Amino acid sequence: MINVKELEELRLAFEAAPGDRALRLRYERALERLSHPAPLPRFDPRENYFLDRGSLEFKSASFPAVFSDFIVDSLLGLSTTDVHVSAWSLNMQRRVVLKILKPGNEWVGGDFSERWASLKSLPEGSLTPLLSWGEIEGLWCFVFPFQDGLSISSQMWNLKQQATGNLRALQKLAYALGQSHDMGIFHGQINERNVLLGEDDSVYLIGYEKCLWAGPEPYDLAKRPLYYGHPENFAPEQWSGELKCDERVDVYQLGLLMYQLISFKKAFPPSANLVSAIQKILEDGPADPRTWNPGLDSSIVEVCFTALKGCDERYQSARDFADALDSLPDYSVPKDLVEGPQVLKPEALDRTRTWFRGLQQALRRSMDEQEEEDITGVGEDE
Repeated sequence: MINVKELEELRLAFEAAPGDRALRLRYERALERLSHPAPLPRFDPRENYFLDRGSLEFKSASFPAVFSDFIVDSLLGLSTTDVHVSAWSLNMQRRVVLKILKPGNEWVGGDFSERWASLKSLPEGSLTPLLSWGEIEGLWCFVFPFQDGLSISSQMWNLKQQATGNLRALQKLAYALGQSHDMGIFHGQINERNVLLGEDDSVYLIGYEKCLWAGPEPYDLAKRPLYYGHPENFAPEQWSGELKCDERVDVYQLGLLMYQLISFKKAFPPSANLVSAIQKILEDGPADPRTWNPGLDSSIVEVCFTALKGCDERYQSARDFADALDSLPDYSVPKDLVEGPQVLKPEALDRTRTWFRGLQQALRRSMDEQEEEDITGVGEDE
């Protein structure tokens, strides 16, 4: 059985000690076995994941499986527009993440190819460069380095119990963002879903394929709809239509992430009413995080709210924000927040529950129809 995770660990160990002949031999033999695998099933998300969510034909793929020159080993995420899988790239000889878009969701075009090309030069580490993109077996795909971490939204409960390290991870991410800003690349979609936390205080930012700006030119509303993503995470200038968006948008979104890490509440809860969401961002502003965590030091709240100020009043760079975090004291989480019910439920969990409810309803309808057919059939036989 092909174990992609073990192969990636072997690759990293070999790169760390290239002079180790025994390790080199093990790695080369593993690659040889992978290059000539036993017959594996073909991975086709159209047959497994890109069906109607209410369809009874939904089925999970079996792994490992072959998808072009990738050996897919696990499903990482699934949404109505795309599927994320972990795979070993035979061409790149490394573990990667494939984001495969569902047919009909190809919001791509020549205008973005130039921007995506610049994302290949992002330094690999806390940032996640785009390794390649294009059509694979008739489906539009993005290929990224595999990052071994979990999103903030999926582990909020654990973060409550280790609150003192949260701001250190945020600071590390802010310094890394400074590197991308130096290159003229601004993310514009930073939120708790695309920031991953790993072991040894590692932090990763994913989702650069959706970045609004990659290059010195301003974001062009005419070439791409603004409402792409989660409106409660947009900075005020993203809604203003003035097209004066730059790295300070990322600073604002880091402030939103900080607000969530210190209060375990979103500064602007999701709203089905788009106009209401925009109004809260542009006019109302967030509540004091001490409403939920009254023990917060005033200096922590001040840094957070400075990041959430107007474009010209907030920190003018990600590095300025990171420097401000450096002098902050540790903070604790109230006991009732830790032991009580989870304050923030990952949106993915809600979507999964909705999907399962729809599946159950479809199953009941199918059973009722089958029962009617059986009854009809008995009557006809008689």
